[in-house]
Amino acid sequence: MKIRCGLLALLLLGSSVMANAGSGIKRSEWDFRPEISTGNFVYFFPAFCANLFLAYKLTKTDLGDNPDASSLPWWYPQVGWRTTFVSDAMIGGENWQKAKVNIFDWTDPGCSIGFCVNFTSKQVPFGFRFKVAYDHQNFKAKKDKKVNDWTSFSKDMIVPEAALKILFGKYRTSEGMFVLSLGARYDYAFNAKGLYDGKDAVNNGFSGIIGFEVARPSEHVQIGLNYAIPFYKYFNEDFTPDGGMTYPYHDSKVSMLSNGEVYMRFGF
Repeated sequence: MKIRCGLLALLLLGSSVMANAGSGIKRSEWDFRPEISTGNFVYFFPAFCANLFLAYKLTKTDLGDNPDASSLPWWYPQVGWRTTFVSDAMIGGENWQKAKVNIFDWTDPGCSIGFCVNFTSKQVPFGFRFKVAYDHQNFKAKKDKKVNDWTSFSKDMIVPEAALKILFGKYRTSEGMFVLSLGARYDYAFNAKGLYDGKDAVNNGFSGIIGFEVARPSEHVQIGLNYAIPFYKYFNEDFTPDGGMTYPYHDSKVSMLSNGEVYMRFGF
């Protein structure tokens, strides 16, 4: 319910911005922009509002109108909300309780900080995006459902990603359109924490990306959802902390459904 309320608030806010937007703005086919997202909704919402207020200030637009996103500088960031969806976990052959979503976790919120290049064509129904980011991914799990003793698992990654954007609608005339994104990313972990710390405790690997966006190119506004679905096992089953005497993550499996991200983008 908390997730649904958060998504609804973001979509309503984005819809109100789009509804008040002016018309006739010609979009740029290229867009270069930092992207920041966090898994704690209490952190995200004021950051998103401050980011939107900054857009009004930079474009010198009255609050009753929509900012001219075509004049926003390249360093103006996209601010999004993201979380990790995990259904269950088997760690060391033992079934752990369903993972805890860290929407209101003040101590260790997931986050991503990166830079993205977008291209949206006005001649053909295709575009693309490239992104490189630092990604802190985490979840919590516990052995005994009767005891409130959660163990936090996290990993810090460098993540390059690429996606093809397929355009539907009136993209030639800069009116309303829909965008389907298909791509992949590579998760390279350089640090991890859990029952044992260190990058060797987790795996690197590819994740598939699927996204869907609603866009009004004439107003430079795009609201979307992206999902990154991992194709690899979270834990390294060959990891040993004692030179081969024990393998604590043997027979481990995390049903990580996806990393979901919701965002509103200006200036695409």
